[in-house]
Amino acid sequence: MFRFINLAAIAITLVAAVLLFRVKYEATDFASEVAKLRTDIVSERAQINVLKAEWNFLNEPRRIQRLADQYLDLQNMDAHQIVTFQELSARLGRQESLQVERSLDEFTGSVTAPEQ
Repeated sequence: MFRFINLAAIAITLVAAVLLFRVKYEATDFASEVAKLRTDIVSERAQINVLKAEWNFLNEPRRIQRLADQYLDLQNMDAHQIVTFQELSARLGRQESLQVERSLDEFTGSVTAPEQ
């Protein structure tokens, strides 16, 4: 009887040791994975900061103005170029009709082609 209890205790101890060994190494693997992920997060945050700095540089108004002056042939708009929808319809000289709806203080319009 004692021999059976001793063998059972040894078997239980061995199973517990194997399970403990396995759990320990799984925990070690998870800890190393967490450390790697934390390192990756720090790296990605640094990269995001670099990209934000580049974005701010690229969107600097003086730089955009300089590039627009260099590459685009833009001219200042004259006051006579601002017209209403009705004046636009008269200037077009086409059979297109302009529909204007007033909603509060906003104007919305649409151009519809004539039916053929």
